[in-house]
Amino acid sequence: MKGVAVLCLASILAACAGPVPTPVPSASASAPAHSQDQLSESVKSELTDAFGMTFAPAGPHHQIGRAPDGVELDLVGTPVEEVVLSLPSADVTAAIAAGHAYLPYLRELLGGPTSAWELTDRILDCLAMPGADCVASFKRGHLSVRFTDGGPDYIVLVIGVEP
Repeated sequence: MKGVAVLCLASILAACAGPVPTPVPSASASAPAHSQDQLSESVKSELTDAFGMTFAPAGPHHQIGRAPDGVELDLVGTPVEEVVLSLPSADVTAAIAAGHAYLPYLRELLGGPTSAWELTDRILDCLAMPGADCVASFKRGHLSVRFTDGGPDYIVLVIGVEP
């Protein structure tokens, strides 16, 4: 009986002596969390200055910005891991122009390869052409980009950071 107890104790100690897994940081956390929070605050301030956007909490780790022209920007996560840009589409030309105007701020916030942002720009242009067969989603680097059906009222762009 004593041998069984020693064997059990040895098994437990061996299991505990194995390598301790370390958490893998989020792909968006290339900088310390406080730096990411500062970046988020800086970008929100720039959006307020550029577009009159105001931000309010919309749940845990979720803020929504609203601009006077009806553009909405959801910032999800701390640090931000997903953005949802909703562009009012009553005037498609104005919606596309607004999308182009917001992209540099989203890029500053999320990073990612130039090719992802260039393709997003081209898709926005494609959406302005009635009946065009535009790419609806793609992945580049750590970014996942998709345009979703916002119904007749919005063009919705969702950009997320993937691990």
